[in-house]
Amino acid sequence: MKRSSFKLTAFLLALALGLSGLYSSGSALAAGWAGNTPGYLPVSGTWTQDGTNGLRGVSSGSDNAFNMSTTSVGTNFVYEADVKVDASSPHGVASLVFRASADGSKGYVLSLDPNLDRIRLFDYATGTDLATPFSKTMSDGSSYHLKIAADGSSLKVYADSAQAFSVSDTKYSSGLTGFHVYNGTAYFQNVYVNVLNTNVTGWNASGTWNLTSQGWKGTAASNQNITAISATSSNDFSYESDVQITDPYALGTLLFRSNADGTQAYGLQIDPNQDRLRLYKTDGNVTLAQVDTQVDSGKVYHVRIKAQGSSIKIYWQYDFLNPTGYNPLLTVTDTSYTQGFAGIGVYNGSAVFQNILISTLKTNLEGWTASGGGSWIPQLGGFKGTSSGSSDTYNVVGAGMSDFVLEGDLSVDNGTSHGTAGLVFRAASASSGGYVLNIDPNLDRVRLFNRSGGSTIATANMNIDTGRVYHIEIIVSGSSIKVYVDGGVTPLISATDSAYTSGVIGLNAFNGTAYFQNIYAADLSQYYNETYRPQYHFTETRNRSSDPNGLVYYQGEYHMFHQQDGEWAHAVSTDLVHWKHLPLAIPRNDAGDAWSGGAVADLNNVSGLFPGGSGIIAYYTSFNPEKPNGNQKIHIAYSSDKGRTWTDYANNPVVENPGGSNGGWDFRDPKIVWDADHSKWVMVVSGNDNVRFYTSTNLLNWTYASAFGYGAYLHGGIMECPDLFQLPVDGNAANKKWVLVLSTGAVPATHGSASEYFVGSFDGTTFTSDNPAATVLRTEQGKDMYAAMTFDGIPAADGRRISIGWMSNWDYPFSFPTSPWNGQMSVPRELKLTDIAGTGIRLTETPVAEMDALRGAATSINNVTVTPSSANPLATVTGTAYEIDAVLELPTGSTASEFGFHLREGGGQKTVVGYKTGSSEMFVDRSSAGADGFTANFHPVQSTVLPLENGRVKMRIYVDQSSVEAFGNDGKAVFSDMIFPGSARTSLSFYTSGGDVKIVSLNAYPLDNVWRSEPASGSTPQKVVMDQTRVQLAAGSIYRLYADVLPRSASNKTLVWSSSNPAVASVAQTDSVSTDVTAVAQGRAVITATTQAGGIVSSTVVEVGSFTTNLTGWNSTPADSWTVTGDGVSGTFDKDSNYMSGVSGTDFTYEADVKLDRAGGAGSMIFRANADGSSGYYFNIDPNIKALRLFYKLNGGFSSSQMLAGVPAAIISGTAYHVKVVTSGTNIKVYFDGASTPVIDVNDATFTSGYFGLNVFGGTASYQNVNKN
Repeated sequence: MKRSSFKLTAFLLALALGLSGLYSSGSALAAGWAGNTPGYLPVSGTWTQDGTNGLRGVSSGSDNAFNMSTTSVGTNFVYEADVKVDASSPHGVASLVFRASADGSKGYVLSLDPNLDRIRLFDYATGTDLATPFSKTMSDGSSYHLKIAADGSSLKVYADSAQAFSVSDTKYSSGLTGFHVYNGTAYFQNVYVNVLNTNVTGWNASGTWNLTSQGWKGTAASNQNITAISATSSNDFSYESDVQITDPYALGTLLFRSNADGTQAYGLQIDPNQDRLRLYKTDGNVTLAQVDTQVDSGKVYHVRIKAQGSSIKIYWQYDFLNPTGYNPLLTVTDTSYTQGFAGIGVYNGSAVFQNILISTLKTNLEGWTASGGGSWIPQLGGFKGTSSGSSDTYNVVGAGMSDFVLEGDLSVDNGTSHGTAGLVFRAASASSGGYVLNIDPNLDRVRLFNRSGGSTIATANMNIDTGRVYHIEIIVSGSSIKVYVDGGVTPLISATDSAYTSGVIGLNAFNGTAYFQNIYAADLSQYYNETYRPQYHFTETRNRSSDPNGLVYYQGEYHMFHQQDGEWAHAVSTDLVHWKHLPLAIPRNDAGDAWSGGAVADLNNVSGLFPGGSGIIAYYTSFNPEKPNGNQKIHIAYSSDKGRTWTDYANNPVVENPGGSNGGWDFRDPKIVWDADHSKWVMVVSGNDNVRFYTSTNLLNWTYASAFGYGAYLHGGIMECPDLFQLPVDGNAANKKWVLVLSTGAVPATHGSASEYFVGSFDGTTFTSDNPAATVLRTEQGKDMYAAMTFDGIPAADGRRISIGWMSNWDYPFSFPTSPWNGQMSVPRELKLTDIAGTGIRLTETPVAEMDALRGAATSINNVTVTPSSANPLATVTGTAYEIDAVLELPTGSTASEFGFHLREGGGQKTVVGYKTGSSEMFVDRSSAGADGFTANFHPVQSTVLPLENGRVKMRIYVDQSSVEAFGNDGKAVFSDMIFPGSARTSLSFYTSGGDVKIVSLNAYPLDNVWRSEPASGSTPQKVVMDQTRVQLAAGSIYRLYADVLPRSASNKTLVWSSSNPAVASVAQTDSVSTDVTAVAQGRAVITATTQAGGIVSSTVVEVGSFTTNLTGWNSTPADSWTVTGDGVSGTFDKDSNYMSGVSGTDFTYEADVKLDRAGGAGSMIFRANADGSSGYYFNIDPNIKALRLFYKLNGGFSSSQMLAGVPAAIISGTAYHVKVVTSGTNIKVYFDGASTPVIDVNDATFTSGYFGLNVFGGTASYQNVNKN
């Protein structure tokens, strides 16, 4: 087997060790404390580190003391600790808490009570025992080892190795671990949490299996097999796992469609000795297919099995730095087994499995419990429910809800046309009460009924087809129930019923088989209410969104598709303002990802794809990651039902890559337009430094026409996302020009990505610019606009050219501090061509007239002169979402140097939109707009020349929770910028510097929230909005916390502030709407603001962290990217950020506990470095590439020649690992995860001494107990 030279030493070392060092139980993390959970936040009681006994918790009298860790657990884990009640506490109780809320008030508790000689396992929220308490003779002052092994709903508890409990409970399926003390003093030591990331449960294991910090390790004796077979059964599915064979002659196997003991199953065998993958049947050991491929023992691989009917495909990922595994390595047809359990196996040695996942329901709901017979199994399409005959089967969650938004994708199986699929809500339990909303293909209707007795509340007739997915949205508020189907703007059902006010949510299949996917519910008060969530811009409920794709108007609806990680997400609107989400339109497929493109409405069936009718054709970039540069080519999919379902064209691709069938040319983002002058369709496609034009008469067969760009026409980064359209100049239909719009990739010259356009002519073959090649025309002066696209199909009677863009920049595309969504679209804009005297023909942009429908009552100012000393004329106007429409005049003789608006102002935060008279520039300044420490290139100030017109400038500004869009002089200047102020920074002011300015006219309009209802009128407080919902502080710091009261017309907005734990964080009121929070000591406190009038309450969680280190002089680069948290010191950044100490060393031991966030990120310990860490050694832990690496940087640069060692490791984000670096002269040893033998042992003389530091890259990394000895 071949191995790259730079990895040889590390791999040989790993082989010699058998990698055993990677799986030891850890090491002491701090004096008096052993375990792998260094991060915790006390909630109540007194908690200290004891030099001998570990973590000491003291409750006051009969109070409860909670200390919650920062370690989250889910489906499968082992949590163990030594627990001791102090001898001075004869009636004390000590507990381990798991799957718990952040304050410990909800979750499971395992308590040790020496006074009563018993151990309890109970639900803390209700006090209900999960089983009869376990009797055990105990004494105060003695330590007992408790161990919890969770496998889905199965909870097994061991006390000093004896099994105390084996129960099943579904109420809590994820949460934090923690500690609890009652009525005394207790100690916790040797605390370990090991997590198996999986949704496969009910494991029945034979042989030796141990859950380690890196995965589930199976060890089989020589020439012996061991297996672990789950209770998770499926027929059609995707089943995957990371696999690391740790012995050169061992075999690792994924079993699927298995019987209960694995003797009749398919197996995918991974064999490092034979360098092969083998697909076989376990019964008789019958080989179905095999393939030779390099398999190294010790290396981590990712394997995925897709089984659908008789088809079995095997995908093999061997490279995580340059991802592979997109194309199937094996494809087999076999019908021996059609359904069965998922499992794993090991033969003749050891193997580790991690991230064991099967395709299943995507949901934010937990604690699913089936009832009513039938079956529920994971499926490629989500969750499959099959009833037993003509009966009901249900699957419901554990926690109830009252008022909420519930959405999901439902379908009824093609083979059960008399079946129904339904959503259950406000149910009393899995088997009783509540409402059901179902779709019925037999009766072609949607029905809402009472589950108790089955009485119908409301029905609506609608064509329901089996096999088709329908998107259901249910909004429940009090007695009101509204049901929307497939993106309908008006509810299909709007009913009033008060039989049930709260209850659990679930799924229902009746008289057949039904499928469910994307089942999400949100409390109505929290829906689209997260920090920074826009009020009137389009955002996904969750997930990432980027390039708008295929914007098209068809049969009364505007369709907005957009990129979502290589797939086309979909939303529809009838007014460009109120949007409804639909299921994915174009997912990735066997040909590749579905990258950006356009769509057209084929109204006359010129394609022949819609016999007797019409439809939508979507053109997308097919991108296969395993082919050269993705082998980008143009595919189409089409829809004949208003975009609800899609079919891939049988003769794809319709345009091949210019480099040939396996060509690697940049060739993407097709946009199609009708050229009426030449009676043909035109496709424009991005080609890196050019765009290419193709023509067609039938939308299917395309002929290359020409190219535009190259050389002097390239004004920034690569040309992407082109759009082509014709517009009249100044509305004159006899004088039309063609406009070619582009987005350009991020380069320093344009401060990131940019937008530009060319005005010219198109003769049916060639586009010719009217301007010299060096002329740069920008559609956008702000920094957050990319991939803007115009709608196809807008009726001629309307005649507008309407555009929407993605508000981001490729310098920081997905770095914004928003969750659970990332990415928003701009307001829709109308594009026009205007002939500007002395300048030429230019493209202008203004918000579409439909935006006016969101306006509330205006605050108006007319003909008012403002001086530098004037009171703020907008002092009475506050808000977070509004429009300003102003005409401002510079009076003759005025000496004003600058004037404009301070937006989202408060507590030192503001965004400035203004005008500089000396340079005749309009500008946006977001340097104090709020959070920006997540990236280095946020580009705070932008400006452009905009001459006054008759001494005046017009400004139209749209402000939302996290964005500003400013239009100057009827769209001659446009700025689109993201901002992240606190939610309670609501002030607005007008200013002038150096002289007078006249407000000729100004209207400030509050804008409605299109996603949720908010209090907008009245004199009584109805809601309190906190500036932030969570704040992380270092002990000793002071933070000013703000709040806002709604409606803003409330007469008494005075707030009273309090803290749940003043010993952690205290409050001192500063004015009616703010308080100073002082971080006193490590822990978690809830800061509450209560209105003086009405007692309306809201709160912010304050977490006071602590960083233990013996190094000093710490400084971060950039400054805002590191903060002290419950995990130590944590860095969050989209690229490299260093936290450097002022201490240097030559020969030393350098240790730390390192934890990488589950949301992403890699981290490094830096040593022997220069002061900023740009040159020095890096020990890097990267779960994304599943490796530990030692390399060095020179002046911030890194190349493969600087890699000193690499060791594969199944690193788990969210788990803390102890790292120790020992240097002596040129020798560098690295010990990982408490191993007694180094995983890296190399010699290098590049650096002999230097500073110590920490690093984060592309996410969040946390470090604790950072010491140099």
